Amino acid sequence: MHYFLELNHYAFQNKEQVIVAAASFSPRGYSQVGLPYPIPIACVGFGTGVDVALLAIIAKITNGMFAIGDVDVSELSNFFRKQVLLIRFVLQFAHDMEKLRNLILLREFMARMGEQVSEEELSDVILVLGCHDTRVAEYAARLWLDGWAEYLLFSGNLGHFTKGVWDRPEAEIFHDIAVSMGVPDDKILREPMATNTGENIKFSHRVLRQHKVKANSVILVQMPYMERRTYATFVKQWPGDKENTHVVVTSPRIAFQDYPSDDVGGLKTTVNNLVGVLERIKSYPSRGFQIPQDIPDDVWLAYEELIAMGYDGLDYKMKPS
Repeated sequence: MHYFLELNHYAFQNKEQVIVAAASFSPRGYSQVGLPYPIPIACVGFGTGVDVALLAIIAKITNGMFAIGDVDVSELSNFFRKQVLLIRFVLQFAHDMEKLRNLILLREFMARMGEQVSEEELSDVILVLGCHDTRVAEYAARLWLDGWAEYLLFSGNLGHFTKGVWDRPEAEIFHDIAVSMGVPDDKILREPMATNTGENIKFSHRVLRQHKVKANSVILVQMPYMERRTYATFVKQWPGDKENTHVVVTSPRIAFQDYPSDDVGGLKTTVNNLVGVLERIKSYPSRGFQIPQDIPDDVWLAYEELIAMGYDGLDYKMKPS
């Protein structure tokens, strides 16, 4: 949701108070005032005497937006409607993975409370699917350091986003990150040949068998918007005993507005990738790559709206942000 803010003459004369108030809605300040999550502020300024700098500051603090001058109200309404559709798309996309995340969250809570997790509750391996986001490697390393599995397995050669950018396989780069964070080298396995999600799954199973590492319980780690694809691919293509393999999927817990970075690209690139992933969730089951998954009507409507806005997502290549 957005809060819409009308700034009057008083606000422009008391900038410091307005900025302090806006900070309460920001990613850093929202919890201190009892808000459940950060809320972007949409500022609209009409007429003369509008302090453009103040509007820009508020929008920046809250990850919101602003418009000024002679604005066509219908056009502005359409713009905000598309923003709401985008937000709904992102939230719904992540919703079904929440239960799977809860296992990791519960264990982290137990650790903070001083409770010990029994050997029966630990996973055998944390399987990390390579990508261009090094925060995935950092998150997986923290999971291992917190004691959630015996082994850490990185899978990935060079893929769509890393070929021509990195000079070594994703598995090797992720391995170095984990070692730098304190994970012992003898607890890390590497699979440096996979170039897509299906190969990540199949080739990793082969590596585990070669090293005689059991995989009755697996934690899959990927980028946030790849959770559903990762799970669907694992269930379809895991060569092992699927019926008796317990699997959960998790990812770095990063707010959507904080996800864009120098490594993964800007907001436009992120949204384009989201669209591409959803298209594959719909089309890949018929090609034998993934299990089918239900896509709610409003999610698909948001997908079509984003396609119409130019987020084709189909070439799945890094685009300028």
